[in-house]
Amino acid sequence: MKTKNLYQYPMRKEDVIRTDTSSPAHEGKLKYAVDFLCKEGSRVHVAYDGEIVEVLDNKKENTLEKEDMNDAGNFILVKHENGEYSHYAHFRYNGILKKKGDKILQGDLLGFSGNTGFSYGPHLHFSVIKFTGKLKDDFESLEIRWKRR
Repeated sequence: MKTKNLYQYPMRKEDVIRTDTSSPAHEGKLKYAVDFLCKEGSRVHVAYDGEIVEVLDNKKENTLEKEDMNDAGNFILVKHENGEYSHYAHFRYNGILKKKGDKILQGDLLGFSGNTGFSYGPHLHFSVIKFTGKLKDDFESLEIRWKRR
């Protein structure tokens, strides 16, 4: 299923080294996730208006050696209209500028990319999901409709 909302890229084109959808962590529920490979500290922007409903910003390093593909490191979850949520993961430690409850607009600066959680190198993991049940892992990823650049 495709997103109903139209999302802008969460990073400036000149900050992205390349995009990748082939990570082994992008299977099943995260099959439409996109990784934006970039230099650590690149700016991460809001892809669509919403409200921040969850933030984690206490991880200092990556956990690749633990092989926990579900470890998003430092992340933000944003609730949008139509029941869609965008997930931004792997921010650097203390790299998040917003907090839970903040209302945000497309293009606002969220923070800075990093290499925390299950991560092979600095990048932003971005996905749009829709919850399908009562538990946190009851969700499906949505194919993202992008605004033209």
